[in-house]
Amino acid sequence: MIRRQGIQFWMSVFQGLAESGFHNADYLDQEITCFCFLQLVQDTLDDISSIWNRHRIRRYRQGVSQCGRPFLLHHMPSAFNTVNYGVEINENELNICESELEMLPHLPCSKLIKDLCACIVEENNIATPQDPESMQILYMFLREEIRNNL
Repeated sequence: MIRRQGIQFWMSVFQGLAESGFHNADYLDQEITCFCFLQLVQDTLDDISSIWNRHRIRRYRQGVSQCGRPFLLHHMPSAFNTVNYGVEINENELNICESELEMLPHLPCSKLIKDLCACIVEENNIATPQDPESMQILYMFLREEIRNNL
């Protein structure tokens, strides 16, 4: 389901970049990929999640699984006379996890690469692409620009 809904598209984009020699999975390529594509991929995943949670699981004659909307089945299992498989989390443990996460940077890539890419984009008067094809062009441009100046 996830592949059909859009992830296969992104898998093909990244495979195409690799096959054409524009992505060799080194540190720089991964960081530029995050800078360019992470938000678009996240938007795709958010769309898939929204579609999945709105659809209805049908009742099957032989099926032992519940029918209904996945979001409601997950968050309100008692309304469907099913078992709540959720696990209680200690409030103190949750606070510890949250405090440790607060220390992590909220950037999709390293600050250095983000700043460098933003600087190159600004110097070249490049508008932020809103579609995958334009983003691929930006990715290839940034990759070449950075590698040529190393």
